[in-house]
Amino acid sequence: MSFHFHVSFISKSAELLVNRSLLRLLGVLLIGCYLIPSSSAVSQLQLTPRVDAGDSDATGSGSTTRNSGDEGADADDQSVPPGKLFRMMLDRIRQNEAEVNRLYSSMPLGFPELIKKQTEKIDFLVAQTAQLRANLPKAAIEAFKADPGKDPAATQFVFQTLSEMIEPSLPDSRFNPRSALEIVDTLLDAGAEENGVVLSKGFRASFAMDDFDRASLMLDRISEANPEGDLGQIRQVVDDMKEKWQRELMIRRLEKNNDNLPKVKFETTAGDFVVALYEDYAPNTVANFISLVQKKFYNDLTFHYVKPGEYIHTGCPNGDGTGGPGYTISSEFDREQIRHYFSGTLGMANTGPETEGSQFVITHQAIPQLNGQFTAFGRVIEGFDVILGTKAIDPQDPPPVGQNATNEPVRIIKAEVLWKRDHEYEPAKANAKDLLGGLGGSDNSDDLFAPRSASEDVPSIDGGGLFSPSDP
Repeated sequence: MSFHFHVSFISKSAELLVNRSLLRLLGVLLIGCYLIPSSSAVSQLQLTPRVDAGDSDATGSGSTTRNSGDEGADADDQSVPPGKLFRMMLDRIRQNEAEVNRLYSSMPLGFPELIKKQTEKIDFLVAQTAQLRANLPKAAIEAFKADPGKDPAATQFVFQTLSEMIEPSLPDSRFNPRSALEIVDTLLDAGAEENGVVLSKGFRASFAMDDFDRASLMLDRISEANPEGDLGQIRQVVDDMKEKWQRELMIRRLEKNNDNLPKVKFETTAGDFVVALYEDYAPNTVANFISLVQKKFYNDLTFHYVKPGEYIHTGCPNGDGTGGPGYTISSEFDREQIRHYFSGTLGMANTGPETEGSQFVITHQAIPQLNGQFTAFGRVIEGFDVILGTKAIDPQDPPPVGQNATNEPVRIIKAEVLWKRDHEYEPAKANAKDLLGGLGGSDNSDDLFAPRSASEDVPSIDGGGLFSPSDP
């Protein structure tokens, strides 16, 4: 059975646990006390109040009116309970959205000045709503902490936020295991240890952060909550990754002491990041990579495929995963000493042995099934948030025409070598046909790490994420 099948058992166990213990959980959660909300959350409602549709002077410049529903939202009023603040923010968002729809439907066509004022109101409301939405997760968590389980809307929002951080599905979502783990800690502190969903998310977030010790502890707690479950095989995977991680940490300490890894900086439209290259473990792959960087091959290329929670994929001059540099190089994933895939690992895409060219990926988290199948040749040492923050992109399912630039793929502006060893970097080329440059697009866009292969020897990556199916 595949790793995906066994690891998904955690999610199935969550369903059983929720059915049996939800009532007990809610009883345990009803023990919190009110907490004082942060001044920034309260101030937000006062500093960006709802625009009164009847006030023709209320524009984005700051001329606004007070709404009767804003009672208690003064910046200096710290007595608003978190639950009430959360509901006020939800109400404001709903009011703003309704008002934007009304303003659009009542646009005074033929009156330029009135259109301008109404458009300013719409822009103001849209910006205000975006700000409120950005702060809503924190407000929901504070409301949950203040009175655990009492407010259904806050509770539902917290769990939805947690799920979206682990399994991003919305266009603007990003994979964020660190924040997810903070929410898990909050829920567990509030007495949610019996909830299988929370423990499952905690396991997945810990695994994604290379914290395999904590992932193992989460498995222990899942087993305690559901003794009938059999997590033996998934535990073997975690124990194996724990052993590989200890070896990786030892190597990284030696590399830090030696301080002689080649480094490359990428400037992108989403921000900059720096990678260190494993020349001692994949010398030919690194030689090829540095050679291409020096030739400015990667400049202006896009991250043509982004699977949040798995990896980002780039290096294709055609922008769809079908192109390469015009040659292939010898593979190095089957060497006696190799590096393994953890969060931020650079790996070469291939269609089998001796088919690597220019395409590479950067992983969002450890992906065990890639070890020994794809050459790991470096890691991100600065700017990993840029990698995690890149929005989902699939060349097989491009954004609709007319959407704004935020939906466009992230582009590499420039790649440059920051430091390299004192020798020439010229790769040994393979005799294999340049498959990456010769085959057409894949019918399965979820398998773009090995996008051009028909070989059963190349492991696929589950389109639903490393841990699937999704938790309830």
